[in-house]
Amino acid sequence: MTQTPEHDLAVVDFNVTELARYYRNPRRGDVDAIAASLAANGQYRPIIVNTGRQTGRPLEVLAGNHTLDAAKQLDWSTVKAVTVDVDDVSAARIVAADNRTSDLGTYDSEALLALLTEDLPDLDGTGYDDDALAELMRNADADPLNLDDDEDDDRAPSTGERLALADVTFDDPATEVHRGQVWRVGRHTLVIARLRDEHHLWADRLTDGTVFAPYPEPYLTTTTEARETPFLLVQPNLFLAGHLLDKHRAAFPDETVELDAGATA
Repeated sequence: MTQTPEHDLAVVDFNVTELARYYRNPRRGDVDAIAASLAANGQYRPIIVNTGRQTGRPLEVLAGNHTLDAAKQLDWSTVKAVTVDVDDVSAARIVAADNRTSDLGTYDSEALLALLTEDLPDLDGTGYDDDALAELMRNADADPLNLDDDEDDDRAPSTGERLALADVTFDDPATEVHRGQVWRVGRHTLVIARLRDEHHLWADRLTDGTVFAPYPEPYLTTTTEARETPFLLVQPNLFLAGHLLDKHRAAFPDETVELDAGATA
């Protein structure tokens, strides 16, 4: 049996000018997306650097070449890395494995949608934007709940199940919306804006007694809770905002009105 190599994985700081990209890196990464993640989250995992003692190519990056590029794009002076000391064959195996094992992974679509729409206040630094989120929603496998099942089920419905129960479709919404609009939706206010860099469009509307609901799902204003509690809804995604208005208008035809952006009621 071949013995598994062991590496000293102590994390050290390297000046970005010291490091060289792998000479045959096959991956073509999205450096802008990685830079956005680094800017929002910092560097949360080290890159892998080969010392080069056996290859003759000193301080060569085997995993994290595009992280190095992104750090340079952000004018960082250093990055964190762990070092290995391997020959040409092992270096090539590590590069191939690092790229291929990422390709082989898949997603749990329900968990991904829940992560992006329920666990996060915005999409900053995630690699996803509004268009990508809308595409995920369109492609979601929303299996409906079995409403004829008499057995008690205390399990909370998944994101896809809630969308199915709300009869959410993934065609373009009937209501045309644009960024900066403000809508009165029953007793709620919907502001179509980004949470951080368009904070000024919605912050003054978060008053006492109003529940803040960023990235609301399209069915939210039709729930029992929504009939009792006023929400401030902030949704940057035009696709989802349009569907929310469609769903509310279908349930309560006279309760959806576009407001002047400066109005508070």
